[in-house]
Amino acid sequence: MFYISFACGSREYVDWLRTVIWRYTGITGHISQAKKKNIYYQLKYAKKEAVKLFHFMNSKRCCVRLTRKYLKIKESLAIVDQVGE
Repeated sequence: MFYISFACGSREYVDWLRTVIWRYTGITGHISQAKKKNIYYQLKYAKKEAVKLFHFMNSKRCCVRLTRKYLKIKESLAIVDQVGE
């Protein structure tokens, strides 16, 4: 299993990002708060939602591509495909 996650110190920004992603994809994700010295928030997508978000972010409809995240997820999907065979 793998996750796509976004981390930020602003709860308002994480809420905004979650809303935008929901409008385009219909997926909700999960918001969690880190309990460390510096508080930050994570918006996480797991399993099927992560795959759906990955395909959306790399479709022709979407103009945003986070190259480093794209390469990591592509590698993870290749491993999942190998295990599934």
